[in-house]
Amino acid sequence: EDELRTITTDKDAYNKVLHSIGEVKHLESLRDDLCTKTTQLARKNIENANQIAELKNQCAIIRTTELAVAEEKFHELEKQEQELASLSPVALLENLRDAAHITDEESEKLYHLLVS
Repeated sequence: EDELRTITTDKDAYNKVLHSIGEVKHLESLRDDLCTKTTQLARKNIENANQIAELKNQCAIIRTTELAVAEEKFHELEKQEQELASLSPVALLENLRDAAHITDEESEKLYHLLVS
């Protein structure tokens, strides 16, 4: 009974009993281990920060240069596609029909001028 009273009233006695419990010792050991590992990871992250920044910069440079080349090639191919579309048999036939229609209209006008 005196021991319980001492533990509940004396902070040092309470801590001594608490820290003598096996589970508490184990938890303290786990806590210390986690703190050590967290510190190691933080140091690694700091060490890798410069390398990560450099790699991000390289990615940005590669992305912009390759993108510019790819866009230029895309626009060239797009222009070629438009040129080829205007030379397709369907487009040429349509142009011939339009030209024939205009020629027919002009011929009709000339005929009416000559007749009148």
